[in-house]
Amino acid sequence: MHSPNQQSERRILLSAQAEMRQERGFTMRQRELDLVPGLTVKISEVTLLPKTEFDVIASESSLQCLLPMVGEIRLESGMRVELGELWSQFKPKNGRLSVSNPFSKESVHFLRIEIPSLSYFPETFSPFRFENIKDRISPIFTHRDGGEYFRISVGNLGGRKDVEFPSQASSVALVLSGAMEYQNCLLEQGDCLALNGACTLEMEALSEETLVLILEFAAKEEKSEDPLRN
Repeated sequence: MHSPNQQSERRILLSAQAEMRQERGFTMRQRELDLVPGLTVKISEVTLLPKTEFDVIASESSLQCLLPMVGEIRLESGMRVELGELWSQFKPKNGRLSVSNPFSKESVHFLRIEIPSLSYFPETFSPFRFENIKDRISPIFTHRDGGEYFRISVGNLGGRKDVEFPSQASSVALVLSGAMEYQNCLLEQGDCLALNGACTLEMEALSEETLVLILEFAAKEEKSEDPLRN
């Protein structure tokens, strides 16, 4: 693999370093990452026991994203979100959303991502199929409003497969399953690596099926190139 862009500051957050919270009915592993000064992105892994609920509460005005990884979840409207769907919606500060596990015998596992934003977003579903993004990184949600920009991408990489992905802003990668070498760092399931600044992301899967999520984020105060230019 080539050497990563040395101008990008790297910060590694191992799975064991994430904050753990366990209450009746759910377990949550949460990470708070300052991708740009003064703005914190939160990424949580939530496991819901059968027939239990979890309240999503926005700590600030933000885009709230839910991504099921095992099973499916049900929103308070009765709508269901399943594996291969990213659900997102704007929530004001202290805005609340109830998420439940509809199954009577099986636990479900999902990601919750909170991205600070003053832009209004309607309820949106972004479908994708892991089998259709084999050995590549595929954007599934993109937003730009003036200088505010973020993009969520997912990848399904096979063993020893080298992949390059042009990032246009500060970014954080979360390994959803498997293990990989990412910007010359070994990352295993649940590990994160955050980078300040745009660069070409270089990665190599070290297991037969490595799933990774990449979030790129630029605030209105952060100067960068046109984020939609690949």
